[in-house]
Amino acid sequence: MNKVKDSNQNIAKAVLKIRQDNKLSQEQFAEMVGVTRQAVSRWEMGVSVPNINTLILISEKFAIPVDEMLKSGDVVEKIDNNKTPFKKDRNYSIVFLTIGILGLISIPFGAEWQ
Repeated sequence: MNKVKDSNQNIAKAVLKIRQDNKLSQEQFAEMVGVTRQAVSRWEMGVSVPNINTLILISEKFAIPVDEMLKSGDVVEKIDNNKTPFKKDRNYSIVFLTIGILGLISIPFGAEWQ
């Protein structure tokens, strides 16, 4: 029994979308990239993935960047969500550091006033 890997799903969706957007059958798509129809079927089901040379060929023939085929929108969203709390924490750290430094600088002046 073939199991679909989650990591293959991005490429599977990309290959299917490219083929459908160009109104090609699996057979026609396979001929264009030099593989069998069964290979295209396996890619679209996420059972296997094209090798790097085939990905580059698909990229060139259909003007789709390779990284676009490899990446998922979910990944980008997760990265953005992880950056937001970090920026907020960093801003708080800078504020507290600035207040601390100003406090240390003002200690000698406070001693003179007494």
